[in-house]
Amino acid sequence: MSVTVCIPTYNGAAHIRECLESVSSQTFDDIDILIVDDCSTDETTDVITHYQSQDSRVRFVRNPHNLGLMGNWQRCIELSNGDYIKFVFQDDVLYPRCIESLMDAMKYDVRFAFCAREFIFESGTNENLVAGFERGRKRIDALFAETRLISPESFCRAVVFTMPRNIVGEPTVTLMHRDALATYGRFNPDFLQILDLEYWCRIGTNEAIYYVPEVLAKFRLHPTSETSRNLSRRLYEAEVIDRLLLLHEFAFSPVFAHLRELARRGRPRINFTDWFYEESHWAVTAARERADTNSNRDSTDLEALKAAGSRYPAVVQKVPLQYGLARKWRSLKVLLGFKSPYRFELH
Repeated sequence: MSVTVCIPTYNGAAHIRECLESVSSQTFDDIDILIVDDCSTDETTDVITHYQSQDSRVRFVRNPHNLGLMGNWQRCIELSNGDYIKFVFQDDVLYPRCIESLMDAMKYDVRFAFCAREFIFESGTNENLVAGFERGRKRIDALFAETRLISPESFCRAVVFTMPRNIVGEPTVTLMHRDALATYGRFNPDFLQILDLEYWCRIGTNEAIYYVPEVLAKFRLHPTSETSRNLSRRLYEAEVIDRLLLLHEFAFSPVFAHLRELARRGRPRINFTDWFYEESHWAVTAARERADTNSNRDSTDLEALKAAGSRYPAVVQKVPLQYGLARKWRSLKVLLGFKSPYRFELH
């Protein structure tokens, strides 16, 4: 079974050399290394061309025009040849046994596996971001280290009680059979920051997946990384709108029917449609208040919500009567001392 290592790049000259060295040093032999550059303007192509001359496994494709983050991910998949797809981001590093260990996990009759990772936090990385990633790393290990082979039911329970936290990690820690990609379709371009989480949820809520608790990859964070830029410049979209869109998909998308059914049978019982309208009500209300404030009219958030609503009308439409009444009933119960099932405090 062959593996295509997909490396989407854009202006990655600072770290792409270390990334390529880690990929070329893998103990698993049957790989081809596909690098797809999204019209870089720095020395990225020079570094890649040099590596291509030294390693016959390297294929280098340069897009004719910039496709953006998700578009370049998808382009990598379209150009891949292997039975399995292994993403590695240009800033990241694999340990030598990463692919071998993830391929070993496939003997458990799964089509998706992921491993533990550690982080490279470069100078200037936001401290809150650092703390959040460290908490996330510990959370993933606490959820799955003992289980390893994760049933859809176990994954669904983890999603419900950690939502919207990423309980898998970044694409660099994953390995997927290409048939899984054919089954679950493309990454959703409407998400800014958690398009990978939404995709992992499509897979993990419907079929068994495997967790390798050994640390086999390093995910790099620095002030100019895509993650850092999104969380500093487009925080509202990353934290509020992405969450709403994820809840929308959980509530209405056919691929999440199993998740909805399990959530309704759990304790506490969770209705994702209720949860979605609860969140959308407060998001729209707060955005309108900021836009209408006389002293400081700021319609940025409201315009961002309306843009999302052009693709997902339920985000901004009036809450249907039955869900509005349910929301008011929950609010009354909270006043009486009961805890809302839709407002978890996550640490």
